[in-house]
Amino acid sequence: MNYGSNSELVELPAIYMPTDKTYWKPDRLVYKRKPKPKRALLNRGRVMVLGALALVGLGYWGVYAFFHLDYFQIKSVNVSGLAALDKDNVTRFILSRLEGNRWFTVPRSNILLFSPALMEENIAKEFPAVAEANVKKIFPGGIAAEIRERSLWAIYCSQKNAVLATTTTSASREEGEKHCYFMDEEGIIFGEAPETEGTLIRKITSDGGLDERLGFQQFSADEITDFIKLEYVFKERAGLAISGIELRKNAPKDLWLAANEGFSIIITRSATFESTADIVKAVLENKVGGERATLDYIDARFGNKVFVKYR
Repeated sequence: MNYGSNSELVELPAIYMPTDKTYWKPDRLVYKRKPKPKRALLNRGRVMVLGALALVGLGYWGVYAFFHLDYFQIKSVNVSGLAALDKDNVTRFILSRLEGNRWFTVPRSNILLFSPALMEENIAKEFPAVAEANVKKIFPGGIAAEIRERSLWAIYCSQKNAVLATTTTSASREEGEKHCYFMDEEGIIFGEAPETEGTLIRKITSDGGLDERLGFQQFSADEITDFIKLEYVFKERAGLAISGIELRKNAPKDLWLAANEGFSIIITRSATFESTADIVKAVLENKVGGERATLDYIDARFGNKVFVKYR
């Protein structure tokens, strides 16, 4: 081919082609990614999730609306059976326990889910003077609380300073800080009481440091039974009216009985009350005689060997 006199033959570079047999393997090839189809905004899965959430929301709203219906709300509280306790105080306490919601949904004032047993327990805890509370629902919107108060059986006094001697006179006559409480026939203290003098009501004194929480049972049923039996036996067999019983920490097996006449009788808890009362009667008749006015105590803890002390 003639390109003219001034033309030059230009040699073009050869295109480089790989000759390596492994170069063109499939794992070296790059394929163009196929475009993925766009998902719909509300596919079946999302619709089901949204539907479930809507059902939960509607269910919550329905429950909330149902339990908040005015028809089922407790509006009246009737308290009966009170003598010493203030009726208004008890009523206000009950109403305070009906305030607010349970689980952020159910009002405590809803009579359908109101628990009489739980309210009875709350009343007993708040008011130790309550022996029994009987709470009932009165549909559609009321409750009634019938309350039985504790009956006063004795004055219990706790003496802070322990009495060290085991043969001294009545601990109630000795100096020392005392806290006194009303106590019922079950041995439960239920209110603070003034320290009393005289014999109109029985008095039980202890320096043993027992629990002084109101509502606490200071003495068991068996101990109360023994105290009552002591009073009866000494009245019937020795002609003595017992107005007080004292317990001392350093002599836990003994009891100090305070007679109405102003002297004490020291006995052991394990003794037979009848035989002890007979011995005391014999001592009063044969040994003390007309000196009862100056008698301090009779120590009857050692069977027929009795010690007498005058003031």
